[in-house]
Amino acid sequence: GGHAADYVFQLPQRKGAPSDYYICDSRERPQHCALIGGNLQHACADWYDPQMCNFCEDKGDSLVCQVRGWNGYYNKWAKVPIYPRDLLGELYRGEFRDTFARPMWASVELKKDALADVKLLPDYMVGIGPAQKVLKVPKLTKPPLWVNPFAAGADVTGFLLTTLCAGSAGGTGCTFLRRPNRRRPPWHGASPRTLAPSKLAMAHDFL
Repeated sequence: GGHAADYVFQLPQRKGAPSDYYICDSRERPQHCALIGGNLQHACADWYDPQMCNFCEDKGDSLVCQVRGWNGYYNKWAKVPIYPRDLLGELYRGEFRDTFARPMWASVELKKDALADVKLLPDYMVGIGPAQKVLKVPKLTKPPLWVNPFAAGADVTGFLLTTLCAGSAGGTGCTFLRRPNRRRPPWHGASPRTLAPSKLAMAHDFL
């Protein structure tokens, strides 16, 4: 109805990210909420973007948004199906067994101007969910060389020689000279070699 936006609450996100919007079962003290989507005010109500606001349909002065409930089987927010059996009931067991059960998806119609000032979700409804685990993952380190030996800047030849020698009799079966650094040629920054005149050449006035 016209007061559906009174049941909408927003949950601010960290680091300046847009808020997530939920629709709950009470205006003042909600106990159960369902997810509508993120950035509902700017991407949907103010300037409708069909890609950023793909969970709502623009109806001019209002929005028809799908409602997502928490799916415990897939551990994610999913659309809520409504089957004819849920609305009409069953006169007998298995009445809708042989019918094509195409569900409607739970949705709510919200006035755009009512989304300008949305209440904050109470603190007792905010908790640590499955998505919080992603933020607590330690900083990723560089992958080991054996994952991608041809990565940029990797010493592929030295890596292959070390690997082959490590697997042959404890590394004692391979003998090779130290290779010069491939990034810096051996003649880099070196002056040309000069030959000192010999005493024999100087005695015979060859020089």
